[in-house]
Amino acid sequence: MLGALLALASAVSITGLQTGTAGADTQYGPTGIPGGPIFPTTSLTIGNPTVVHLLHGTSWSGQALENAFNSPTPGSEARTWDLNYSNAQRIYFQRLGRAQPAWNHVVDAAGSVRLEMQYVPMYRIVHYTSAGAMCLDADSSKGAPSHGARVQWVTCDPNWGFAPQQLWFATPTTRDGYPGVYPSLINVASAESPSAVFNLDQAPVLAAGANIVGQRSPLTITKRSMAWPGNSAWGYQNIGPVVVRADQQPCSNKIECLVAGVGR
Repeated sequence: MLGALLALASAVSITGLQTGTAGADTQYGPTGIPGGPIFPTTSLTIGNPTVVHLLHGTSWSGQALENAFNSPTPGSEARTWDLNYSNAQRIYFQRLGRAQPAWNHVVDAAGSVRLEMQYVPMYRIVHYTSAGAMCLDADSSKGAPSHGARVQWVTCDPNWGFAPQQLWFATPTTRDGYPGVYPSLINVASAESPSAVFNLDQAPVLAAGANIVGQRSPLTITKRSMAWPGNSAWGYQNIGPVVVRADQQPCSNKIECLVAGVGR
């Protein structure tokens, strides 16, 4: 499977990751497209700016994925922190390549969990700083990332197929000992792929594992028996611009815009 990724990426550069212009509140990266998606469907394209919330049940927990201190230094810590909508918590998903065949758990119409073959897209998770784009990376210096591997922000590899530790599946999947499925982030390099099919039903997940509620926690790759739904389920808030209706008044500041659901 990784060989196929290499072939797909052989002629691909870091296309689409140009740095945006800083605004008055020092936010970097593209502003997004009015009404645009979080998860793009075309390879190499980037979705709208997003806040990645840690979920408690189906509700935002008040914790969000971020680059610690908005650091432009490669190797900076990826963590959860108090929700504040700062640039440190401004995240983008970049679609890369074709959706990959994978075994995964789904919930059927009767509410039962069953195993099913799916085609699941891959993304880079990108954050912009004053120094440019950085990618969420599961450290693979000792081989494929496994339980306990540190997750950090590093320079995006221009040949993405050679850096599967910078590729992620965003998909619901199970947790050991808990019913149902939970929206998860799974690192491509940590997912086994025998016979060119990924086993997402067994792969470890991204977790804020310092405590069971994921508060102010470094992020690691965590096996499912050690990942709780309260520290490893993620929700996505599109903070890009939206089309303003004729009966809406433009908002004047970032918080007002977010509350009103209007881009500025």
